[in-house]
Amino acid sequence: MARVRLEGVSKRFPDGTLALDRIDLAVEDGELLVVVGPSGCGKSTLLRIVAGLEEATEGKLFLDQELVNDWPPQRRNVAMVFQEYALYPFLTVRDNLAFPLRMRRLRRTEIQERVQRVAKLLELEALLDRYPRELSGGQRQRVAMGRALVRDPSVSLLDEPLSNLDAKLRVTVRAEIASIQERTRTTMIYVTHDQTEAMTLGHRVAVLDRGRLQQVERPAELYENPANAFVAGFIGNPPMNLFAAHAEGSAEGVCLRIGPHRLLANAPRHWRLAGHEDIPPTLTVGIRPEHLELASGPGANTVEALAVHVEHLGHETLLYAAIRGELSVRWVARLPGMQNFAKDAPVWLRAPAARIYLFAEPVP
Repeated sequence: MARVRLEGVSKRFPDGTLALDRIDLAVEDGELLVVVGPSGCGKSTLLRIVAGLEEATEGKLFLDQELVNDWPPQRRNVAMVFQEYALYPFLTVRDNLAFPLRMRRLRRTEIQERVQRVAKLLELEALLDRYPRELSGGQRQRVAMGRALVRDPSVSLLDEPLSNLDAKLRVTVRAEIASIQERTRTTMIYVTHDQTEAMTLGHRVAVLDRGRLQQVERPAELYENPANAFVAGFIGNPPMNLFAAHAEGSAEGVCLRIGPHRLLANAPRHWRLAGHEDIPPTLTVGIRPEHLELASGPGANTVEALAVHVEHLGHETLLYAAIRGELSVRWVARLPGMQNFAKDAPVWLRAPAARIYLFAEPVP
């Protein structure tokens, strides 16, 4: 196992594109860290720098206490699992697992022992004599994982390994990866654009945007206490409702004006206004869909809206509503059970004052 540390790591490509901008990040020994962010934010570039497939333009990379910037990939003892399974179609599962060990010229008995150990760990024993074409997508992904683990790597790097699987299989394989990591205690860095994967898999989650590290935290803390408006809007499904509002301070908290409506925010723990001595006149306001409540009519912290779209998911209903008097502001409300709303019907929504987030930066 190993600890990974990046200090001020930047990557600029020859065309001038800045893929990573002064990344400081530590991955603890035995930790599963998920790196998440939109397409093109630098996730895969970060992974390739750790693997030695790309060189950092600036900064330092350490494995344990060793500075490894100049080490070739084979010296780093890092295994990588890609989007594509990258299995050799003409080799059996057994030979696919053994291939990296043969390349290292290990003794035949040791190769056999390692292959059997990994096959047992991943429940591949009954599949050892099959070819990749005879396997399901989930089985192929397990073989790809096994080929990485059979090397006893210090660090395993996974680059969107579930993106080619259907939704149901992703849930199954995701649970398998979490179980494998728990049993092996391998240090893992897992890259994905899917924030559901990030929240369910990671011991901690690192959020990237345009090459910059936005926040690194445990999933629950990331969800409850996003560092900025980008993290708030990216983490969560459906994402947090974010919109601009005029604001002014009061004895009760912060008064927010959205068209003809008024809201009060009174939970400073949810305010991200660092660097501002006074309340800025315009703020980005955030409300999680599950914190919105249906109201029977006007009242404290309620707004009138029009039902624009409804999604019935069985256990819950997603209501998409446009705020009356400010139709460009649209909220998504997550409501329990199956609830019906006629299109363009008026609805009243309440935003609890203690559940409103405030951000100084513009709406992302």
